[in-house]
Amino acid sequence: MAGAIAPPTLEAAFWRGMRVDAVDGFLLDVPENDTTRTAFGGQVDSAGRPLGFPQARVVTLTETGTHATIDARIGSFKGGGGEPALATEMAGSAAGMLVIMDRAFPGVALWKAYTQAGAHILIRARTFVAARPMEVLPDGTYLTRMNLAGQRRSHPGGATVRVIDYQVDDGETTRLLTDLLDP
Repeated sequence: MAGAIAPPTLEAAFWRGMRVDAVDGFLLDVPENDTTRTAFGGQVDSAGRPLGFPQARVVTLTETGTHATIDARIGSFKGGGGEPALATEMAGSAAGMLVIMDRAFPGVALWKAYTQAGAHILIRARTFVAARPMEVLPDGTYLTRMNLAGQRRSHPGGATVRVIDYQVDDGETTRLLTDLLDP
């Protein structure tokens, strides 16, 4: 069973009318046998010998207010596009939600999948991602394009994003990307 369970009265589960959810991934050890080793793979040493158990990659869409799982995808350790690809498969389950993701997830395909499904997103990114402002907004954030690797800024395959940079206690800069363009 999976699905959102927070009632509208649980204020911590919502922001401006949107249910707040998070996408994250993790690895699970699976039983050691030829079938699971072939299906999932796992870590190997420098000589290519298996280290530990085979591992399944799991990505979940989780309601932040209750920690209820809304959707999940399971893939192999060794391929298939990793966590971003599995997360992209769940985009349709996030319609009408504000989805938070960590910095392993920024990418145009994932961005478009979620926004086209009717979700809003807030993704932490490395400071070199979306680093060239196109328009600075009154609150100091800016709009720019996130593009497919190696493409010019004007390429139609990209996505317009709002960049929010901040520091806590004069620490390192944290960068957030969102499709919520109004400051």
